[in-house]
Amino acid sequence: MPLSFLIHFFFGLVASFLGSIPFGTVNVSVIDTTVRKSFKAGLQIAIAAGLVEMIQSFIAVHCSMFITQYIQDSLYVKFFIIFLLLAIGFYFFTRKGIADTKAGGKKGFKVSDFTKGAILGLINPQALPFYVFVITWLQAQSLIQIHQDAFNILFFLLGTSAGRFLALFLYGYLSSKLSQKLLAVSSTMNKVLGGLFFFLALVQVIQIL
Repeated sequence: MPLSFLIHFFFGLVASFLGSIPFGTVNVSVIDTTVRKSFKAGLQIAIAAGLVEMIQSFIAVHCSMFITQYIQDSLYVKFFIIFLLLAIGFYFFTRKGIADTKAGGKKGFKVSDFTKGAILGLINPQALPFYVFVITWLQAQSLIQIHQDAFNILFFLLGTSAGRFLALFLYGYLSSKLSQKLLAVSSTMNKVLGGLFFFLALVQVIQIL
């Protein structure tokens, strides 16, 4: 297998995994379902959400085609990326833990756990802009060349699906073992992610200077 495919898979997996760590409707649904039903039920939500992630990242790949060409030579766009990185970092750094996040599961309308995971994944408003930004930034840094080969796209999509599933799998597993400690974990990880985006903003500033 060519190294390029593995690189694209790796970056897709890492981006998706990190993007899936902050608590949202899917994460909380996996935890809630695992605690109320079983780890197997929570796993069905994770599988469905992982498959949906491929669809969202595929759309983002094509959106990023029209953005990447303006990144390299535009100083305004580079400053906008710095601002966006700082804004995302601030968002994660100040985000609250699971105790302040509602699972939002209304009673009375029952669907399978797999269907529930697919629906929650599809209505996630953060996924598409997140992947457009990630793909555009990775290409601007010459870390990936996703538009040069169809297999690069395929392996990146597989990576995003695997990363999403892995993050949700860990949430399900931990919730079945350490449900009382998830608040501390969520607060810590949100701050770690916030710090990571602050660091990426600093790297971007150094590159401009």
